[in-house]
Amino acid sequence: MRLKANRSIKNSGNAIRVLRLVKELSHPLPSRERAPFVVTAEVLESNLNLNSHQLYLSGDRVGITALDVIRKTVVPPSLLKELKSTAAHAGGNGESMLTKRGRIWMEGGGTEENNYNVAIVQGDVSEWLDRAFFDRAFKQYLTSGHSEPLVQRMRAVMSQVFPGMSDTREKRFQHASPFGHLPGWRLERFIVKSGDDVRQEVLAMQIITLVDRVFREEGLALWLRPYSIVCAGPDSAFVECITDARSIDEIKKRTPNFVNMSDFFERIYMGRHTGLFGRAQDNFVRSLAGYSIITYLLQVKDRHNANILLDWRGHLVHIDFGYILGDSPGLWKHETAPFKLTQDYIDIMGGDGTLNWEKFQELFLVGFRAVQAHIHEVVSLIRVMSTPGDRKAQWQATQVKRRFTELRTDEEILALIKRSANSWTTQQYDIVQLLQNDIQP
Repeated sequence: MRLKANRSIKNSGNAIRVLRLVKELSHPLPSRERAPFVVTAEVLESNLNLNSHQLYLSGDRVGITALDVIRKTVVPPSLLKELKSTAAHAGGNGESMLTKRGRIWMEGGGTEENNYNVAIVQGDVSEWLDRAFFDRAFKQYLTSGHSEPLVQRMRAVMSQVFPGMSDTREKRFQHASPFGHLPGWRLERFIVKSGDDVRQEVLAMQIITLVDRVFREEGLALWLRPYSIVCAGPDSAFVECITDARSIDEIKKRTPNFVNMSDFFERIYMGRHTGLFGRAQDNFVRSLAGYSIITYLLQVKDRHNANILLDWRGHLVHIDFGYILGDSPGLWKHETAPFKLTQDYIDIMGGDGTLNWEKFQELFLVGFRAVQAHIHEVVSLIRVMSTPGDRKAQWQATQVKRRFTELRTDEEILALIKRSANSWTTQQYDIVQLLQNDIQP
């Protein structure tokens, strides 16, 4: 089985091998109506492109078998070819890297390789640098003997909200696994969903991926996190699990003595005057601007705090796009604001009128203008994904175009922010979710 590799090797477009499932780390998610399931698997990165014909070959022609791995007797020719190709792409002395990886294969050991080396070659360098900055900073403070109050507060929050940053669970599974000695081994999580019409979510993710590409081509600093969805049928799918993030609802429930999101930021990033806080705050502003545009573009509903995540670097990430383009849960449309912009978000940025608030407005404006210039691509995608003769889909495509083309001046665009800030209908929907599903507002 092969799935697309996640964004840690950004935009690689390569397949990954699913070696085996880890039942100890697989469990159902809480749901009132259905039972989505989180599945954890041992996977191996591959150099095979998702369009490669080799993915459809059978038997050991496409890769290693479990018996080969456990016995470690030979390097299968297909794996040897992959390792050689990976070494060549990484640059430098490809043969020495191949020799090293072959030795690791044969001996089942070797030193830990840098997780970021492929990301530099194939991904966005600025994204890699940001990830490396937070990774090294957190590991330094989590593993060192620092006893300052700010460090102690950060550790207390990290241990409850992002426990995976400080434990050795993955290394323990790697040590016990017969596959763990292979270069490129890692644990991957995905969600199995059924009973839902996943076509809406697939469409939303295609549009988010398109808008993310537009932002990058235009050189804009807005940030989005597309994730993979693989349809398994008309009402079932495999959805990539974003493992380095927690929902706002979880954060509020897990954080000891939680006060508000601004206080959470100060505690986990060790005060407002640290470089860590400033970088996380900047990540928050850039992602908030990106997803505000997406929410308005697709008219995304059901934006309660279990569907909005915060990753360990400060980015907001929206998930679950089951209600878009005018569809809403229930009979009464609670969410009428252009997008979700709560007081929590405003406080994290430092408040109305601050430099970060102005930066958010500027990013929202330039991002909005960029999408306006490419709105025909978005509309075409909606129409292509619709069933022939589907009048509702054609009407939705027309409405998307209208929403972006009717706003011509900067003042009209920026007015969307004013309409969204602390919207009464957003607050009411959060209260409904608290009473019905115990989701924190």
